[in-house]
Amino acid sequence: MTQKPFAAQTAYEDTGIVLMARVVDSNRNNIVQADVAGVEITVWDLDDTTTPVATVNPTVASVIFDTLQDSSNSAWTLDTIGCNFIYKTLAAHLAAGGKTYRFQVRLTMNVGSPIVFAYHVPTVEVYGS
Repeated sequence: MTQKPFAAQTAYEDTGIVLMARVVDSNRNNIVQADVAGVEITVWDLDDTTTPVATVNPTVASVIFDTLQDSSNSAWTLDTIGCNFIYKTLAAHLAAGGKTYRFQVRLTMNVGSPIVFAYHVPTVEVYGS
């Protein structure tokens, strides 16, 4: 299942941000850790998509939650239902200002097709950095 990119917040260069989503399977059930075999997050500079900036493979347990995380226990503010995917980006993945970076998340499922979604993160230059 592939979706259009989420519009993430603008970030200052050399800072990390938190990416969140409520991820559902093809039956519209919230995914849980046991559904996911692996996670790959590829970071692209949209000005040069020939080579990724980075590829990371966080553990499933570090980014997928079995219970939805709402505003009482995360930074989720979209609704009161909550999210089950949270990833804290590395500052090195947003190294330059005036660019847009794509964080493409690929969840390899134990059963069925991978789930792919992405965030586009524009950056602002930090003077003197």
